[in-house]
Amino acid sequence: MTIGHQARQKFQLAPAFHFTLIKNLPGILAEGGLLSKARAQNRMKGDLSDPGIQEARKARIVPGTGRSVQEFVPLYFGFKTPMLSLRRDRNEDILYLRFPLDVLGLPGAVFSDGNARDGKSKFFLFEGVESLAVLDVATINGVKWGQDDEKKRRKQAEILIPDRLDLDYLIDILCFSETARQRTEIVLQNFDRRARVSVRPGFYFHEAKP
Repeated sequence: MTIGHQARQKFQLAPAFHFTLIKNLPGILAEGGLLSKARAQNRMKGDLSDPGIQEARKARIVPGTGRSVQEFVPLYFGFKTPMLSLRRDRNEDILYLRFPLDVLGLPGAVFSDGNARDGKSKFFLFEGVESLAVLDVATINGVKWGQDDEKKRRKQAEILIPDRLDLDYLIDILCFSETARQRTEIVLQNFDRRARVSVRPGFYFHEAKP
């Protein structure tokens, strides 16, 4: 049984997500994979994150690796994260790239029990599906945190893959609308790349910003 199947069966954890913008997709396809922020540098056409947050990720060292969080490709265990709540006015441009939890078995992969830039978050090597017991699965799979900063931290638990994640692991792509799907399909066709693209508005925040 794969890591993903075990994680779903024991902890109700679904595939992991990487969030990006449609305009970044050509660069990702040309590379054949996702690059860490440190490696991508100025190759990406747009960024969903706040510059201050990226500075904090650059300064945060993952224990036992000697490497900063920015040197890893980030995936999130949960959907509808606080960041996406802040970026809800960009729903039409945001894609979810889904990857199996099997990537936890890749060399050098680690995971955190919360937002990797937060000093309260701890990092773990994957040593079998039981390792995931440290995660707050109810919060990861939930969509309400209000003003609870601790819940926000735990909601954003991450998988960190060093340097690069090959697109061969990609399961599918989720987008907000049919228009976004068509835009994404055009990019895929231009690179002669096949991937299932699904319209899943339920993965996005619709209401106005609070």
